[in-house]
Parts: sequence; C-alpha cells; structure tokens
Amino acid sequence: MGLASVAPHWIGANVVLQGLPDLTFLPPSSRLQSPSGASVVVDMENRPCHLPATEIDAEAPGFGRMFKSAAQGRRGVVGWVERPGSWALGDNIWLHVPGQRTWAP
Repeated sequence: MGLASVAPHWIGANVVLQGLPDLTFLPPSSRLQSPSGASVVVDMENRPCHLPATEIDAEAPGFGRMFKSAAQGRRGVVGWVERPGSWALGDNIWLHVPGQRTWAP
C-alpha cells in the first residue's frame, strides 16, 4: 500500500502476533495457547474486505482503497476462545497444529 505500517486498530485486529510464518494459512482447528492456558482455536482465514478502508483513510487519506488487494493472503485468521485466560504483551504463544490430510472430495 505504500505505508510504513498499518495500525492494528485500523483493521479491527484483536490480537497481533509475530513470528508465525504464513499465519493467514494456519489450518482450521489449529490452537494458539498462552502460558496461562488460554487458547484460541483457528476457524478460518480472515479474508480481506472493504470495511477497514474508512478507518485507514481517517488516518492515512487515500490509502484505504488499496487495502483489500494489498491484504490478500496477509490478513490473519478468525478464531474463537476455547479456554479463557490472559494473554500478555511479550508472551510466547504455542501453536498446536492437528494432523490432517488434504481434503479430497
């Protein structure tokens, strides 16, 4: 998009992680677990949409229209809380990926 960074609140992010390559393509049912035992189960890829454009334009006028195409394959995941608890800045989060085969209809 040509911006130095995109603020998490512009795109409605609830949790920001680093160090997990290809995060957007984690398989469904993967689990992210914090040291407290709190865990989030991955549901699916968070597909880019046009809704963040307004938020981006409020802070960086003219850049919102570029978000949807720029975010393709880079938006992260949608998940649900399996076990409540705390996540703290700097926590090491464990990733558990279930064994699965590729779907073959």
